[in-house]
Amino acid sequence: MKYFLSLSLFFFTIFSLAQDSTRVTVKGKIIVNTPDVEGVTVFNISSNKGTITDEKGEFTLQVMLNDKVEVSALQFKDFSLTV
Repeated sequence: MKYFLSLSLFFFTIFSLAQDSTRVTVKGKIIVNTPDVEGVTVFNISSNKGTITDEKGEFTLQVMLNDKVEVSALQFKDFSLTV
């Protein structure tokens, strides 16, 4: 019983530390040769949160290490990247 309690406390500590990741806000800008940069979707697949670009092509998004971010728009080819 003593070993089970020690082992369960060990795993509880590991899982609680794994949840201690925080996201940071990044600012970005879509730069292309065409003036049509408003409304491009920037979506963090890992957190299921996204945003769209403003009229200047700028956006802000919450990310953390190893998040997958997808950028998509009708007028451009979609692509994804890993933070």
